Amino acid sequence: MATKGEADLLLFPECFLQGYLVTDQHVRDHALKIDDPVLTRLAGIRPLVVLGMIEEAGGRFYNTAVVVGDGKVVGRYRKTFLTAGEAVFTAGDDYPVFDHHGVRFGVNICYDTRFPEAAAAVAARGAQVLLVPAQNMMRRENAFWW
Repeated sequence: MATKGEADLLLFPECFLQGYLVTDQHVRDHALKIDDPVLTRLAGIRPLVVLGMIEEAGGRFYNTAVVVGDGKVVGRYRKTFLTAGEAVFTAGDDYPVFDHHGVRFGVNICYDTRFPEAAAAVAARGAQVLLVPAQNMMRRENAFWW
């Protein structure tokens, strides 16, 4: 549990790390692999971090929320329901849950929340909390600053 003045979990918006611009060029130029040093550097901070990012794996691109804590990348959730404007991404196909300080949580990303089966899949795995990183129209240069 967090004490006064301390955060126990930090949740950042959808595609926060590289900025939410879903053009082919932007995604190809800025996607990161899940083991990229940028993410492993975050692993040393105290609060658990759930960070929206553009992930590349096996030549495909995903709108991903990565969970970083305890000195490592703990896991990830890939957005399963994509909007028509997100054709550059491949949809995820799993609903992992994570345990942190006695609380089990899952993730849905933005548009996923319009489909009850996404939240139901997380609940079926025992999640008590659903985290929802959503797109906030932050420009890429502002994302770098933050």
